[in-house]
Amino acid sequence: MNQSQADLSPQPDPPDAAALPRLVRGLELRTLIVLRWLAVAGQTVAVLTASLVLDLGLPIGACLVVILASALMNMTAMARLQTIEGRRSAGRETTVQLGFDIVQLTVLLGLTGGLENPFCLLLVAPVTVAAAALPARKAMMLGGLALLCTMALFVWSMPLPWSEGTTLSLPPLYKVGMGLAVGWW
Repeated sequence: MNQSQADLSPQPDPPDAAALPRLVRGLELRTLIVLRWLAVAGQTVAVLTASLVLDLGLPIGACLVVILASALMNMTAMARLQTIEGRRSAGRETTVQLGFDIVQLTVLLGLTGGLENPFCLLLVAPVTVAAAALPARKAMMLGGLALLCTMALFVWSMPLPWSEGTTLSLPPLYKVGMGLAVGWW
């Protein structure tokens, strides 16, 4: 049989995608824990520096409570890591963890200037992780949550803290631009 006859022979149909075993998606829970500890440390340093070093009028107590909520969520995840057999987080658990991170960061941003706070761009981080680690439907759900949170920050947030006696008033167009940058990645 020559090469041209072999090319014309019927090829078996590829297996039906629905019949293939479903791959477990998500991140290792340990990875989510490490990322959240980094966020807790960064948020704590930023809040303490802004309040104690730069003397900005932050609601430091409320900010630290929001950061503490993230630390408590991480301790819960660490306890769960001790009890589960596999270390890979299921897609649902990863979605919940990243959704918590979006809401927690939104509350912290709301207390510290909302869309006028340059750190608001960090709302993109959990959605980016979701896009890389989760099925499209769940990543889009988290993207929708981030969009809703961005809209909430557009409507409500405390003023951007500034040195005592002065007010930083950014034009509304800046707020619209930041909302679009964060909400429409």
